[in-house]
Amino acid sequence: MGTPRGPRVTRGQRTVKSSQMRTTLGLEKAKPVTSSFIKLTSINENGATSYRPAQGIHRYDRIVDITPVRLDWNLVVGVVRMYELPIPSNPSDFYEVDLILQDKEGDCILCCIPKDSFGLFKTLIREFGIYNMREFIVQPPGKGVKVSSHKFKLMFFRKTSVAKLSMDTFPSSPFRVIPFPGVADMTTARQFQLIDCLGHVVGKEEVIDMVTRNGDPTKRMVVL
Repeated sequence: MGTPRGPRVTRGQRTVKSSQMRTTLGLEKAKPVTSSFIKLTSINENGATSYRPAQGIHRYDRIVDITPVRLDWNLVVGVVRMYELPIPSNPSDFYEVDLILQDKEGDCILCCIPKDSFGLFKTLIREFGIYNMREFIVQPPGKGVKVSSHKFKLMFFRKTSVAKLSMDTFPSSPFRVIPFPGVADMTTARQFQLIDCLGHVVGKEEVIDMVTRNGDPTKRMVVL
């Protein structure tokens, strides 16, 4: 008798090697890999789900180091804020989804996902989740509300990939609870900071229509 052969790999499949076993992955449905691999629920704009070897992940970039000199930034971050930006002429629709990303050092940066790209990530990205995100366009923050002290913001593009990681990858601290006197003491130079308050709502005003300095219509409601 000849030496027993492993599973036959048919056309349209590929084989992933490890030190313990040989695992066959189909293009349509990926099977679990061995312990020498880390399974990442990853998707990019081509709709491809990927598995990445744990040994191959050695370097992550810090948010504080991000500049426009390159695109291949490799981040492990928590999503501490996630919100849609409505179209001024049609508030029921949005043109962009903004994320505030925080790394393990506690630094934050704004990250923008255009509406035409968000459909690929809407079932994967969640507020307070931990992710490995790679490949961004780095731009100046623009004239909108400044939500981070970082000099730049990130923008998703066709090469951006997102992989969901375990919640215990690093201890995230998404909330910055500030006492009311501390909020009152904040100067104009620090108004870019995101803060959180705990309190009891004792009153509110009616919603009123307003116009911004740029001439855009908006609404305001004061809560006590």
